[in-house]
Amino acid sequence: MLGLLPCPTLADSVADHFRKGSGCHIRQYNAAHLAGHPEQTVTEIALNPSALPNEPGLELLDLFVQVKGRNYEYHALAYCEPGPKQWSCGLEGDGGRFILTHEKQGTLRLTVGKGGLGFEGAQDFLTLYGDRGDDRVFLIPSVPAELCQ
Repeated sequence: MLGLLPCPTLADSVADHFRKGSGCHIRQYNAAHLAGHPEQTVTEIALNPSALPNEPGLELLDLFVQVKGRNYEYHALAYCEPGPKQWSCGLEGDGGRFILTHEKQGTLRLTVGKGGLGFEGAQDFLTLYGDRGDDRVFLIPSVPAELCQ
């Protein structure tokens, strides 16, 4: 596994967290993990700071997801409202909501909202359900900037 970097304080904004050298967050699930979670469709999930300018009170992140049986990824822009203990984020185009919280060693915990997350891909649509299946909670470690998309 890639080396993990120290976690910033919870009071930091999402953008500050990414700027402190952690680069981005990526989690790739291996075959053993996926075999133990047969209802999980996500094979890789990544969070990057967006290249778009932030809006007042919001931090923008790019969320990328790859799933079983598809050789392309889904992307959505997330608008996050920083808070002292967690960040509430929504996907563009009413794509749903998720919560980001800090875990140990700079890992972020992404919890899909009860309404799920919807992605519009180049070829189809993808929904991660927040109330069923194994695609509800993701622990996503920080990785060095050179490994980011």
